[in-house]
Amino acid sequence: MVAEALVYDGEKVSLLKRSVSIRVNEVLVKPLSVFIGGVENYIVTGKIPFKRPIILGHTGIGRIVETGSHAPSELSGKITIIKPVTTNGVLGINLDGLLSKQVSVPIDAIAKTISVDEPKYAISYYVAIANYISKQIKEKDILIIGGGITGLSLLTITSSIKADIVTFSRESYRLARRLCTTVFRDLKEVKDRYSVIYYNLLTPIYLSYIGNFTKDGCEIYINPITAMLYGKAISIPLEHKRCHVITPVPEDSDYVANMEKIWDIIGSEIKVVRIESMKELVTLLPTRPFGIIIGLS
Repeated sequence: MVAEALVYDGEKVSLLKRSVSIRVNEVLVKPLSVFIGGVENYIVTGKIPFKRPIILGHTGIGRIVETGSHAPSELSGKITIIKPVTTNGVLGINLDGLLSKQVSVPIDAIAKTISVDEPKYAISYYVAIANYISKQIKEKDILIIGGGITGLSLLTITSSIKADIVTFSRESYRLARRLCTTVFRDLKEVKDRYSVIYYNLLTPIYLSYIGNFTKDGCEIYINPITAMLYGKAISIPLEHKRCHVITPVPEDSDYVANMEKIWDIIGSEIKVVRIESMKELVTLLPTRPFGIIIGLS
């Protein structure tokens, strides 16, 4: 089978025809709505390690067309939320992503089946991370390093506790000021120490600062995409040795909880674009700060 796809080759983004084959532990998906944002911007500007030509589009929703022999056959025909992080790599970075007419993805990229084809669920992965962390930390104070959808979702969910944020984006700063009283534009402005830190950046360049902000026993959550890409290369100098470094693994219910509340706050910042032809994709990168959701026909 051959399908049109948006491919980055290390220099440029092109619309190409790519062969699609389904392996035993994969499912064939027809993407319906694909979120593109910081991940895709980082790839095409050289800020994320790149190894081979790859189909872009790291997360979204799609309809399962066919299942491999080791995948549950009852998934066929279902609409599903597709998460980027799998045991084999990250969709749209080192595994083929979703900006294609059809694509085969690992079975563990299937996060949750849903009953509706609504574009807003293309950002469910980011909301799920925020939901997962908020359940784990309960009433503990938190410092969020990096804005974007997950950072602002965390502020929304944890509004009853001390939640501060460092954001380097003008757009995230503007929204964060509406959600909490303490918003920093630089890590050097942070003077307090925290029980929980969530590192939401896609590169590990600021991890060396984290030890300055930890209380003894601090829980440090790392963006799962960052953790997957850099793995053992991630090093965090910690003053308090009893700190715990954790990669969030959202649960089934995390993908839909608080969605309406969060979409009411950030939905107006995310443009939804429905395209009739795959050719229209080429002009959409780099994208706007909060990203866009692309509806595929």
